[in-house]
Amino acid sequence: MRRISKALGFVPLLAAFHAASARAQTTVPVSVITRYNGLYFYVDSNSYNVSQQFQWAPGSRHTLSVLSPQYSCGGKYTFTGWSTGGPMMQTVIAPASPITYMANYSIEYGLTLAASPASAGTVTPSTVRPENYYSAGTLLQVTATPAAGYEFAGWTGEYSGAANPLSVQMDGFRSVTAIFHKTGAPTVTVTTNPPGYPVFGDQVQGPGPLSFEWAAGSTHTIGARALIQVTDSSRYIFSSWSDGGPLSHAITTGSSPGIYTANLLAQVKLSITTSPPGGGAVTLSRGSDGWVDQASTVALTAVPAPGFRFAGWSGDSSTQDNPFQLLMDTAHTITANFLPASACSLAFRRPGTSLASFGDTGRIDVAADAQCPWTASSDANWLKLTAASGTGNGAIHYVAEANASGQPRTAHIQLSSGSAYSIIQAAYGCMFQLDTGSTTVAAEGGPFSVIVSGPRNCAWFASAAPDWITMASGEGQSGGSLRFTVAPNFAGPRTGSVVVAGQTLKILQKGPATPVSFTDVTSGHPFFDYIQLLNRHIPNAGCTSASFCPDAPTTRSQMAVWIIQSLLGDSFTFSTAPYFSDVPPSHPQFRYIQKMKDLGITNGCTLSAYCPDDAVTRGQMAAFLMRARLDVPSGQPFPYPASTSFSDVPATDLFFPYIQKLREAGITNGCSAAAYCPAAPTTLGQMAVFVVRTFFTP
Repeated sequence: MRRISKALGFVPLLAAFHAASARAQTTVPVSVITRYNGLYFYVDSNSYNVSQQFQWAPGSRHTLSVLSPQYSCGGKYTFTGWSTGGPMMQTVIAPASPITYMANYSIEYGLTLAASPASAGTVTPSTVRPENYYSAGTLLQVTATPAAGYEFAGWTGEYSGAANPLSVQMDGFRSVTAIFHKTGAPTVTVTTNPPGYPVFGDQVQGPGPLSFEWAAGSTHTIGARALIQVTDSSRYIFSSWSDGGPLSHAITTGSSPGIYTANLLAQVKLSITTSPPGGGAVTLSRGSDGWVDQASTVALTAVPAPGFRFAGWSGDSSTQDNPFQLLMDTAHTITANFLPASACSLAFRRPGTSLASFGDTGRIDVAADAQCPWTASSDANWLKLTAASGTGNGAIHYVAEANASGQPRTAHIQLSSGSAYSIIQAAYGCMFQLDTGSTTVAAEGGPFSVIVSGPRNCAWFASAAPDWITMASGEGQSGGSLRFTVAPNFAGPRTGSVVVAGQTLKILQKGPATPVSFTDVTSGHPFFDYIQLLNRHIPNAGCTSASFCPDAPTTRSQMAVWIIQSLLGDSFTFSTAPYFSDVPPSHPQFRYIQKMKDLGITNGCTLSAYCPDDAVTRGQMAAFLMRARLDVPSGQPFPYPASTSFSDVPATDLFFPYIQKLREAGITNGCSAAAYCPAAPTTLGQMAVFVVRTFFTP
């Protein structure tokens, strides 16, 4: 053990990492958010309406509560439950590890109906609901019925044309106004969307809609205001006329009634400051003049000045995400805080690893203070870094060439902080196999051993992480037994790993007593611990606030949410132009699926579709997970074991490389002793295991 520790440089690195961990454990980061941004919640009697991150001492008591229902951006939001369970108002005890409390809501959207003139007719929906709020996605038929002496002329507001009844999709707040004209009169209506703001026709000005009885063939001038200041923090700006004309322009009346609508765009104020003033700057994805379209999402990116690092946002949000996605439901004030860069603390999450001789593509996890910048470098030309910098917790991605030498070789990856990570690659022709890819350990821990099979005269080296796994025999020759000890566990379930030449043994250690998070996943369920761990890392992981549905198939949209949240959390930028015809911007998982495409994790189920509701097969799941973890876009080759791991996955199988890599990484043992079942659907319970082993196991 002394020889391998020296070779990999584990001992000083572990000491530094332990010291950093001890400092960090005085408080834990706790996030409190709502499923939809802009909704109000209370933490210890303080009110917030954007995501917040707190530093709480483990064991301290705090109160959480929400308002229900809430009304925001034309929607009615009704509380359905916390991601961690419990009533709407509750007292929680801060755990010993990071956690997110998410308030979940169902959505109904408001429908406003009006007639112009008001006494000229009626407007009725096909279904009448209290307060005219309808479940998201409801399709309504809205009918305009003229009064005696009037005729229906068309729709204005968010809809135009003369279709009657009108189909209205309730995927957002909807305002519909029916215009009626006197029978036989060539009336012209000039209005705004939304209605009620100033317009003019010739010399007459007033709030729209205005009606004029102009003779057919006559010419008149219509116009609207370029800017309407409603309050100091809200305004409307002119966007367009329904006929495509400029702000003020001439029209010629026809022989039939006409409607001209000035479309107005609502904007709200975004006020941004930096602290200290010279510590950095903030760039915006939109609204550089301080005004942003209401109900849009703006990405704020903090850019530290030389010698500074970003330390988090304050004001209307206390998150440390960077970039930070802010829903502009109303005016917001945000401050970007910066600290001297010298205050950073960072280290590797494990001391080192060992690789197979045929090469590898992998990642190395970095533990860093929030928004602490770092860079990494390799001292070996056979080990190339494809992603070597980051901010806060992150990962280094590397590509290792095959070793053509008859001797093992070592590379070192250096962090900007001075921390080093050592990689030993096995000699040419030295291939090893562990007798299992995963094991479950009781809470009391103890000594364990694993058989390492390999050719004669081949040396192997092992590493373990986290520090509750200690190696008793970290190296050997010509096979042999790998021995390690697992420390007792006095908290919840936890995961670790042991690596030998790329072959990974994933270790799950059970906790002494773990509260049940979901009513349909009891402590005796085979995936209980993994589901508990997943719920710790990904809020709202269940199919409802109280159930997980472990036997239900995982859909492609659900998989996208879990993978992107595992990689990036819930704040990230994404392409806003839809990639797939069946995933419009109104789709609940739109941004996650867009990010999957941005990162090259998916190309869709066809050239133009994603198939969000289809079940994910085990073969597809292997491809998605490996592309995400290894940062390998679809179509890019990577090294993997050539010797077939499962009888039902031949080398000709489309997913063969990914399944081979999944097995090598200890993420799967297959559906049986010899088979993988690539065409079988992946259940939510199985997916919990795969996600925890892929993204949340050192």
